[in-house]
Amino acid sequence: MSKRKSGTNMNHNNLVIDIEAILDQAKSPITDDCCIYRVPYEVREVSPDAYTPKYISIGPLHHFDRRLQNMKMHKYVYFKQFVSRAKNKLEDLISAVKDEEPRLRRCYSENLEINPYELVKWGTYK
Repeated sequence: MSKRKSGTNMNHNNLVIDIEAILDQAKSPITDDCCIYRVPYEVREVSPDAYTPKYISIGPLHHFDRRLQNMKMHKYVYFKQFVSRAKNKLEDLISAVKDEEPRLRRCYSENLEINPYELVKWGTYK
């Protein structure tokens, strides 16, 4: 990591070199597309209710929260109504979401452990 050996003498230039080497390794996983973040545990712990969905989940982050499962059928009903009013067919909507799947995945700050098929389903109606 360091271009010099540690010693007891503090040299300004060596400190700069060491810190620059550390900073060169600091690559952010966040892209320009990233806009969906999980609230860090330490922040959630202060006020969990402020960061937890109460009625409905959108997307994969809170999908498996059992408290939110009651709204799942409501989401399906609303989605069905949306599709019936849309100018495009369901197949066209699915194709559009499928084409956007890589960009959709990049919107999340963390790595989604979801295969593309499931993510397209979530991006379409879940």
